[in-house]
Amino acid sequence: MRKGILGAAVALVLGASTGSAYGVVLGQIDTFEDGSTDGWVNSLLGRGGPNPPINVSTGGPGGTDDNYMLLTSSGSPGPGGKMVVINPAQWSGDYIGGGVTTLTMALNNFGDTELHLRILFEKVAPGSGPTDVAGSTDAFVIAPHSGWVNATFDVTPGALTSLLGSVDNALSDATVIRLYHNSAGPGFPPGDIAASLGVDNIRAVPEPGTLTAFLVGGAIMARRRLKRSRGAA
Repeated sequence: MRKGILGAAVALVLGASTGSAYGVVLGQIDTFEDGSTDGWVNSLLGRGGPNPPINVSTGGPGGTDDNYMLLTSSGSPGPGGKMVVINPAQWSGDYIGGGVTTLTMALNNFGDTELHLRILFEKVAPGSGPTDVAGSTDAFVIAPHSGWVNATFDVTPGALTSLLGSVDNALSDATVIRLYHNSAGPGFPPGDIAASLGVDNIRAVPEPGTLTAFLVGGAIMARRRLKRSRGAA
């Protein structure tokens, strides 16, 4: 019984806000099970570029028939040489106001080189380019041929380094976000690298204390619903 109530609470908290078409909300998740890359691209110019992200239909962290997104980079100078992927749609928006403090995801380094992965937030003013840019101060380091591992990225202001303008502005009005490799620090653009990276189950979550409070509230709601349904039976 307790397990069922907790499961319902988790669904209420983390599943209630997954329908937004634009702008980050707590609980949203990209699973890539629809066969697409869920709006993740390697170019904002509308014509794509070399080595675009692709959807792989099996072999994700769930095993057979679990889709995931595959990123590749050539390591050669020019387009396609850097390990970076961009989302200008559902992962843009207000992270501070929305209470999103952490991004979690499953990662698999298929390549021969260690990767230092970071998140970049960029606010772009129409017609004038970026005004505020911030990147992860500390990288998530993933070993070559790692297998699937769970990664956590702190996206609070204190965990980011300003690359242009204000960290708070970049977080509260993000136009695009990027997942990228840079072993030298949070700077962008990074250097070229030959790499292959699997990505799955990208999720927006709150800080642990807030999540616990939400789960408690969700459990109470689930318990009340269960009592009402029993009473009506």
